[in-house]
Amino acid sequence: MDKNPHISAAIANAGGPVATARKTGANNYQTVQQWQKSGNVPAEYAPALERASGISKRLLCKQWAMVWPELAPQSEVIRQEDVP
Repeated sequence: MDKNPHISAAIANAGGPVATARKTGANNYQTVQQWQKSGNVPAEYAPALERASGISKRLLCKQWAMVWPELAPQSEVIRQEDVP
């Protein structure tokens, strides 16, 4: 069972593990399969997989809020004037 079904869908949309590895710059298809097993796409590959699959990197990468804070809802963003 996949830990993150969005990753499986993204890989399928991109043409399978081999095509996904090629389109994202991953070393090989085993790397892509590891993403499925772990339930996380590393931040360095998530944008390319988003482009190849049409599935948001927010759904693929657990660290998305730290890497791309601009994608967080405005209610979650700490404004400079709110910092003491």
